[in-house]
Amino acid sequence: MSTGHCVEGTPDLSGNNLADFNLGVACSSNSYLDNNGSALQIFRFTSTAQNGTPGSRFDYAYRQLAATIEKGTP
Repeated sequence: MSTGHCVEGTPDLSGNNLADFNLGVACSSNSYLDNNGSALQIFRFTSTAQNGTPGSRFDYAYRQLAATIEKGTP
C-alpha cells in the first residue's frame, strides 16, 4: 500500500496449527480528488479463510474480514 498499489496473495499457513486453512487476501483501490483538489486513494482489503467446504468437516469454519483505508498524498 505504501507504493500506492494493492498486493494480493495467498499466505502459506503450512507448518503451524493453521495448516488446514486456506487463506486469500484481495485488494482493490480507487483514486479520487477531495474538495480541495488533493489526490487520495481508497483501498479495500478483504481476507477470507476456511478449512474445507461446508459439510466436509465437523469443525468447518469460514471467516471473512474487510477493511477500508484512505491514503492521502502528503
